[in-house]
Amino acid sequence: MRNLRRFALLVGIIVALAVPVGAHASHTGYWFFQGNLPRPDGTRAVLHGNQSWPVYIRISWSPCDHRMVWVQVATGGSWDTGSFYPPSCDQWLQVQYPDLHNNYGCENPPGFASVWANCHVGSGV
Repeated sequence: MRNLRRFALLVGIIVALAVPVGAHASHTGYWFFQGNLPRPDGTRAVLHGNQSWPVYIRISWSPCDHRMVWVQVATGGSWDTGSFYPPSCDQWLQVQYPDLHNNYGCENPPGFASVWANCHVGSGV
């Protein structure tokens, strides 16, 4: 009986570790923003404060019909941006110069329809 419990525990651990990142990412606290962009007040970007190295930005969005933008706000206030494009609407990157930026986030560019966005900035994908 004890061996059966150990085996069941081992199988449970293996299954838990095999869950895809997307499923794991839905846990509270992973996404710093989940909602429609633009927001009801028209704001098209959401930002998250400083992070320590390495910094990962991840965005997923739906519908998958246009590009989304990752945002890095430099210490002096200027915005550095880059684009994520379909067909993969769940993308991430590792920011190369986190010491130069004091905010990170995601944006639905002007002119594009509203999308449901999940935004993550942190030390892991």
